[in-house]
Amino acid sequence: VQQNSFVNFLNIFSGGGFSTIGVCALGIVPYINSSIFMQFGVKIFPYLEKLQEEEGESGRQKITQLTRYLTFVWALVQSVAITFWIRPYVFNWNFSFIIDTILALTAGSLIILWISDLITKDGIGNGVSLLIFQNIVAGIPKKYRTI
Repeated sequence: VQQNSFVNFLNIFSGGGFSTIGVCALGIVPYINSSIFMQFGVKIFPYLEKLQEEEGESGRQKITQLTRYLTFVWALVQSVAITFWIRPYVFNWNFSFIIDTILALTAGSLIILWISDLITKDGIGNGVSLLIFQNIVAGIPKKYRTI
């Protein structure tokens, strides 16, 4: 993980989830990627632009819902990639392991998204930003240990 700068970058945002594979290894990254994709989509597809600009709050809610659906799909894609990435380290590689791992990683990412929504709805702050901040701060002691 340390040799790959891109994976190391994702490791920061997932709170170390890529270097120590766990249920929440994907973290909030699929949602961030989906949000970026949707921002591009609003500029590219007239339907999405119309939703955002002309339909007001209901249009923005529809875009938020589409972003969440895209988050689910993107989390599945990333879960498949991670599952096959860890294949050399798995002793009992079979179809059941593949499905279980994909479902667990996807569910973990969606649970993190749900937690960020709860943080936002409770008025504590922007849940996504606070989770990213927490992940970065949680990794600081580990960085200083390696220096």
